[in-house]
Amino acid sequence: MACAHRARAVVSFVLSEVLEEDVVKNESDDELEGLAALFLEHERKPAVRIRGYVEEVVANLSDDRFKRNFRLSRDTFEWLMESLENCPELIPQNIGKGGRAAVPLEKQLLLSLELLGNQIPFR
Repeated sequence: MACAHRARAVVSFVLSEVLEEDVVKNESDDELEGLAALFLEHERKPAVRIRGYVEEVVANLSDDRFKRNFRLSRDTFEWLMESLENCPELIPQNIGKGGRAAVPLEKQLLLSLELLGNQIPFR
């Protein structure tokens, strides 16, 4: 129970820091803590994922469909991949340090292009 109370306190502190000053001035500590409790109780839904999407679906898209989905030709995508492969800012820094494995550049680039090229809501 102490852990839940501490979590509520942390979230209400963060909310008070993030929200605009005039909003926070009008909120009591109890109201902020209530808002924090609602925030913590919100059930997070897992993201919908299609296993092997890049390897199986994207790899088998026709060139025309690829261009419609990602707003550039497959040849231009390959050129872009080759141009970015050795970019030091994109090389994972956590190799051998534990944690989640880095997302391959191809997937990062495809996701970025799809989000930028389409009006898909980002949630």
